[in-house]
Amino acid sequence: MIQLLVIADDLTDTSLVAELPKVGTYTFEVTAVTGGVEGEAAVSNEVTLVGGAASLPYSTGFEDEQDGTQWIAANHEGAGSYGWSITLGYAYQRYDGKFATAKTGGSDNVADDWLISPAIHFTPGAHTLEMMVKTSSYDSQDFAVWLGTDASDTSSFIVPVASEQEFMAKDWTSYKKKFFVENEGDYHLGLRYTTPRTFSNLSIDNLSVAADKSGVTAVSAEREAESSAAEYFNMQGIRVEPVSPGLYIRKCGDRAEKVIVR
Repeated sequence: MIQLLVIADDLTDTSLVAELPKVGTYTFEVTAVTGGVEGEAAVSNEVTLVGGAASLPYSTGFEDEQDGTQWIAANHEGAGSYGWSITLGYAYQRYDGKFATAKTGGSDNVADDWLISPAIHFTPGAHTLEMMVKTSSYDSQDFAVWLGTDASDTSSFIVPVASEQEFMAKDWTSYKKKFFVENEGDYHLGLRYTTPRTFSNLSIDNLSVAADKSGVTAVSAEREAESSAAEYFNMQGIRVEPVSPGLYIRKCGDRAEKVIVR
């Protein structure tokens, strides 16, 4: 939803320095008034205001006036009109205004596409991801969510948040996952779409992340991790058995690390 904000009125100068309340995308509208009669407004191009890392709790509906224009689609070569995008879509497709959607085409457009958030500051401990999710009505979808430190390098996304294979939600469905962050820092959320199915789509809206307030501490999470059976993922985020030499991501409970199997 577009929000209107008056930043100045009754001006006589032709220049203005204004302080905007938050990061986001803005357009400026200037209306001349003479003798109490308003002229036709002049509207500027869009201007995106960026800042440092967002703090928790973090939430977005992918709207322009939030931070929708700051999410980066890193679609694989040849994706063309496929892969991730943020769109208003049609009314029947929406949950609440704009949403993020990923789609595949034919066999030449198998998905391996990323949608990457602006920086978010995390502290060590347990956290919860929540979002609304919808898939195409005729097929299941594969996707994963990771944390990474470099928005321009998907290999930096090694902290697992969520992973789903053959996931289906024909209607908008609430999705919730708990995950653990070991080291404090600025991270980006990476939504990775890897479904092998053709002419499919996955949509996401109203995404939020918050520190877990349920009393789960870093210490208890570490103990749980130590006592949990390890799971292994390849560098594409797919759960595998490490039977061949190579580089894997090992996940124990809520902790993850890269390991080399020789």
